[in-house]
Amino acid sequence: MKIIIAIVMLISLLNADIEIQQNIRALYKGVTVSDEQREYLLDNHDENIELLKKLLKQEIKKSKLKHISEKNVITFNLKTNGNINKIKFLKRSGNNKVDKLTKRVIKKIGNKLVKPNSDIEMRFIISFRVGVKPTVQNNINYQSREEYIMPISKGTTRFQHDSKEYVRTFTTSRDGFINLNAKPYACAYIKLLTNNNQRISTGVMPYDFNVEIMKGTYKLLIKTKKTCDVSLQYL
Repeated sequence: MKIIIAIVMLISLLNADIEIQQNIRALYKGVTVSDEQREYLLDNHDENIELLKKLLKQEIKKSKLKHISEKNVITFNLKTNGNINKIKFLKRSGNNKVDKLTKRVIKKIGNKLVKPNSDIEMRFIISFRVGVKPTVQNNINYQSREEYIMPISKGTTRFQHDSKEYVRTFTTSRDGFINLNAKPYACAYIKLLTNNNQRISTGVMPYDFNVEIMKGTYKLLIKTKKTCDVSLQYL
């Protein structure tokens, strides 16, 4: 029995897909960030995120969480000595256990993060997919839906609720950020892909996509749950 439980936990861990974003322009909008703090965030972005991801996976392995697909946004102050305070959620997930696990990891992570030269507010968007079969593969052929592919303009577009998946493309002429949101609440499931069908981000709105992208052509796959107004903005 113990062997079976261990195998199940291992499979669940292997299926634990955790995405973490620290998009400075989107997350720190309205927050004063000094040049030194910005430099810290950029220089230590990958190392801090990989550490946070590792600790979250360890905590998931010890927990009884399974079959979850949630996202939260957390903030905390990181001091020069590694201590952490003022932990709070800017956006909670739909699962209280997931939020508790996130907060538990943040309390443990302080002395492991790269220490800043001055106190700094840290913000992370954390997406959890545990024990959930991926719904999007890295490379997918959408030729069968070519008849639905149309360009989408900057601004708000209304998508009627029906059984088909809308496919839209857009092109950016410069590197930057895009913001994508939809109304009413949770009205659509949206996938953002490169023109070569590499997944960039996936989620059920109302979560905003605030994603940094290079200039080029991208695809939006939109499956409506009800009639939905989708807003696309370039930043």
